[in-house]
Amino acid sequence: MSLISGRSISYSSVTGHITGGTVTGYIEAVLSDGYYAATWGIERASVSAVSLYKAGLTRSTTDDMAIMRSLLGGNDRFDLSNMADLVRGHGGDDTILGRGGHDRLFGGAGQDRIDGGSGNDRLYGEAGQDRIDGGSGNDRLYGEAGHDRIDGGTGADLICGGAGRDLLLGGADRARDVFLFRSVADSRPGKDHDTIRNFIPGIDDIDLRPIDARPAAGDQAFTFSGGTARAWSVWCVDTGPDILVRADVTGDGRADFEILVANVDRLTASDFLL
Repeated sequence: MSLISGRSISYSSVTGHITGGTVTGYIEAVLSDGYYAATWGIERASVSAVSLYKAGLTRSTTDDMAIMRSLLGGNDRFDLSNMADLVRGHGGDDTILGRGGHDRLFGGAGQDRIDGGSGNDRLYGEAGQDRIDGGSGNDRLYGEAGHDRIDGGTGADLICGGAGRDLLLGGADRARDVFLFRSVADSRPGKDHDTIRNFIPGIDDIDLRPIDARPAAGDQAFTFSGGTARAWSVWCVDTGPDILVRADVTGDGRADFEILVANVDRLTASDFLL
């Protein structure tokens, strides 16, 4: 059963059609043990009641998606079930709480907070400066565009910041986390580099396999050159409490890519997937 609330909603007693007004809330409910229980809903919305009604009458999904984008364009809060949920936040600064189940949650534009809860989740910040928490389970976490903070939580997680200056946190447990970088643009040298915290050498991995070490010569893997800067290589610079991981893709032995791995004394070739 679908329930709507709003302002000045009118209908024709002749046709039975909605003729005016504004929908401000929507609840989808199911009958369980003789009672209707809300499964999800939207509040503080503002959308034409006529447009919503007409969208429900058509077979095409184009107008339905336009209505949903309008409903979800603000600062929304999704408190989801313990089942496997799929949510797209679209615009606005959204809060999405996945709770249980193997969820797929997309923040859309805006500065979103996404918490997967338990389960093996896939979380995507998309555009904006997002805060992503995998919770428990073996999660796949993607910041995409923007300066994101991504916390793997417990479990063996895949963490990918994407573009922007990201803070990437492995879990407090000793499960194997993989920090994935797909382009040199994901973490440029200097103030815009990504920072990895809670990295455990010998357990966690930094995955650079998607990056072509020598673009002019086809898809080539990096070599690990220890503490020495070399062409088409990955090397480490000890800065005291931290390690700077650098890589060259142009052949001049200078860093085109850089990651700061915090509070780590030493990294070896076994800590990288090249």
